Amino acid sequence: MCRRHPDGCEVDAVFTPARFRRRGYARYVVGGLVEACRGEDLFMYAVAGLEPFYAGFGFAPIHESLLPPTIRARYDWTVGTRGAARITPMRRRAD
Repeated sequence: MCRRHPDGCEVDAVFTPARFRRRGYARYVVGGLVEACRGEDLFMYAVAGLEPFYAGFGFAPIHESLLPPTIRARYDWTVGTRGAARITPMRRRAD
């Protein structure tokens, strides 16, 4: 899903149930989302370990301060525990 905030677009809730993984579904969905949103910067918090997957679509890790404030605020519950929460802020720049 791509959620539009007043100050940016957030990629959220990309999830494939375990029994359906390794069939290319997530790649298909994320590819379609990136294609549909080519003119927008996209931001996300990626689950640790999935950074290489998202990098294949042009996402790159960024410092959290570079996230739009409304997107960053959704993850205030992890303040001081980002490592324990195992999430990485990422951005894909518009084409």
